[in-house]
Amino acid sequence: MLSEYGHRRRAINIKIGDPSMIKNTMDVLLQQVELHIQNVALGYDKAIISLLNALSFAPKLRNLRLISIATLHNPNIGCDTSTISRVTLPKLQSLTLHDLYSNTLEPLLETIGLPTYSVTLLLSSKCFRSHRLSHGKPGNEEPWGVYSVGSPERLCRLVKNTPVETLMLDGIWWMKNNAFRNLLESTPVLKTLKIDHGTTTQDTCLALTTERNESEDAVPLPSLENIHITRCVFHAGPKVEEAFKSMARSHRLQWVVLGGTVRNVNPDGTSISKGLETFGLVGWLETRVPTIRLVDQSYRSPEFYQNVWRLW
Repeated sequence: MLSEYGHRRRAINIKIGDPSMIKNTMDVLLQQVELHIQNVALGYDKAIISLLNALSFAPKLRNLRLISIATLHNPNIGCDTSTISRVTLPKLQSLTLHDLYSNTLEPLLETIGLPTYSVTLLLSSKCFRSHRLSHGKPGNEEPWGVYSVGSPERLCRLVKNTPVETLMLDGIWWMKNNAFRNLLESTPVLKTLKIDHGTTTQDTCLALTTERNESEDAVPLPSLENIHITRCVFHAGPKVEEAFKSMARSHRLQWVVLGGTVRNVNPDGTSISKGLETFGLVGWLETRVPTIRLVDQSYRSPEFYQNVWRLW
């Protein structure tokens, strides 16, 4: 069990790393303005309802962070969120949902009431997978397993009703370009996009580009102000550079963070990787974006370290 009580800007901050502490701190919730729950296994999916009911006792809550919490999906034990009213937290200013499986994330998005506040959403490949009981042979089954459930369309529908201002993607290898594009179209108020660990190709840039001559029926992309791309491999070549420039022009970028390497492919098919400082695109960005920062190729934004407790 790991808990921490402290003061931050005159706000009480509780971090809960043990599910038993959730019940034990219900009385304290009445006065809480900040709550951080991380690395907790709650039980079956229906335990989410108990958690949300508990949160309804925190009317003063301003900042809520749910990070790497897990529930277990059992088809025989449902999680019917329609049986409870939406949890409304009238003073909530910031909601952070990080690194959650689909069977945990979707009920939260469906149930937490949404006044006007800032939402930070970190998605990993877990968001397309379900954490549930294994269906092995009797006597030889595993107690739990991870199963692909697909349905990026369902995720997009739920996200569309959520005011996501900061979207962080832990890799993009697990998401097809059309799903990536659809996800961005579902976040109309998005201001900051952070991508860690992936490959930046022409298709990636095109998925991020708002076309000026789109048809009236087309769903516009949000106008991004900040883009952070770290631990990525950038494919060198005029097509990728032009696609990246078109993407940058289509947004109102104020701050760009880049980290990773540039891969050059030789005529014989071999490749060589170089530092980003050799990438001609960097100089172009420096003349068009107010702030651009190059970071080490191994740099990760602190938010992507899910197994480390941080002083927020």
